[in-house]
Amino acid sequence: MNDMTMIDMHCHTVWSDGKNTASELIVHAKKIWLEALFITDHDRVSLDHVWKIREAWLTTVPSVEITTVDPDRLGAKGKEVHMTYYAQKYNDDILWVLETKRSEKKAFISEYVAYIRSQWFDIDDGDYYGTYYIAAALASRASNRHRLLSLGIQWNESEIRRELYKRLISKNGEYYKAFTAERGGDFFIPRLSDIAEMTREEQWILSFAHPNFTYQRPGRTQFLEWYRDFYQPQLWISAIEINSLAPESWADAILDLDNTQLTFWSDCHQVGVPDEKHANLGTKNQFITEERVQREFWEFRNTLWI
Repeated sequence: MNDMTMIDMHCHTVWSDGKNTASELIVHAKKIWLEALFITDHDRVSLDHVWKIREAWLTTVPSVEITTVDPDRLGAKGKEVHMTYYAQKYNDDILWVLETKRSEKKAFISEYVAYIRSQWFDIDDGDYYGTYYIAAALASRASNRHRLLSLGIQWNESEIRRELYKRLISKNGEYYKAFTAERGGDFFIPRLSDIAEMTREEQWILSFAHPNFTYQRPGRTQFLEWYRDFYQPQLWISAIEINSLAPESWADAILDLDNTQLTFWSDCHQVGVPDEKHANLGTKNQFITEERVQREFWEFRNTLWI
């Protein structure tokens, strides 16, 4: 089965935690004959990206990956739930949430840096951002970079003072716990239920991004139960992504759902450099036919009038 497709509805640029510019993604999309490209940067939406994509004669709408929490199902300190949102027009509530989340997160980091300085670490905000890169490298994970790059902050890794940051990382858990207790909480992350309420507009689709990763711990069966009993009937969320890397059990279960719009794929963070959670741009999940993809995408376009 061909592992490439004609669309990709989930990818990232340097505007959040991707390694490529929008122009670079567009060039590669044309090279592999994509017909539709949706850039879903973390908590940031760019009309400039939309115009560039349309100028290249590719189908798109303004898109974003919104970070939320669902404490009633995943616990008060549960895993973040990422939702891809596609809409012709963004209302003021959604734009306020995206801007507030970024600005409060930056303020939170500045406050935390001041606390760290009180513990005799001579660092500034830029130094602390550098620790995310070191922590990611030490853990061989990209998740720490999300927290930094989703704020639109870039960092020259050659400037990192590695030994200082390694010492800080060894104490970071202890400091972070004490700081948040003193502050009375963490930074702002919207509830999934609130985002679902804000996005009940015409010409919109709110979709669970990579549920095979987000809900890996509670499991596929539990996620599907929550979806049928709560997310779909009560929050009106009726879309789920089939991630490029979703195993057959997840893909088949999602394909069998009734009244569910499908979105697709790669969560590409760097063209030509896939990893265990991010595929290359345009990579199709092997457990779904291209005919089904095109049928679902036709329904997606009808919903959004594109």
